[in-house]
Amino acid sequence: MTFKDITHPTYQEVHDICVLVSVQIKCSPNMLGYKHIMGISRGGLIPAVIMSHLLDLPLITVDYSSKNGEGDKIHVNKLPNLFITHLPILLVDDVAGSGSTIREIRSHYGTGVVDTFVVINKSQYPTDYGYKAPLGTGWITFPWETWKTK
Repeated sequence: MTFKDITHPTYQEVHDICVLVSVQIKCSPNMLGYKHIMGISRGGLIPAVIMSHLLDLPLITVDYSSKNGEGDKIHVNKLPNLFITHLPILLVDDVAGSGSTIREIRSHYGTGVVDTFVVINKSQYPTDYGYKAPLGTGWITFPWETWKTK
């Protein structure tokens, strides 16, 4: 999957990659049998809702952002307690800039019960799914945040 403009992906491009990954998950014999999708607010909520519908899984939302990465730092950063009936989960976000947010959430819940999907991965942190952006890719503005500039 490629994007016409990696720094300004369209809604259709984001939707298409969510569909592609959902099909791969459904067809994978290695799928963990996810019980929930966990969407990271704010940017991960739209892809998380798409994935939740495509995979027919309930959605959990979290307001979390690493204090180490780029972007706003107004998040509460309180992760919910999950019960065994919630696990395993697929953690969904729009972009992994430094990878710190995903790394911190996976560390909190345990890497064995959390897989990850990001629409675009700019980091060196490995995610289980996602489009790998070329080295040096600048700030990414998604269609739901077109008023932002960096």
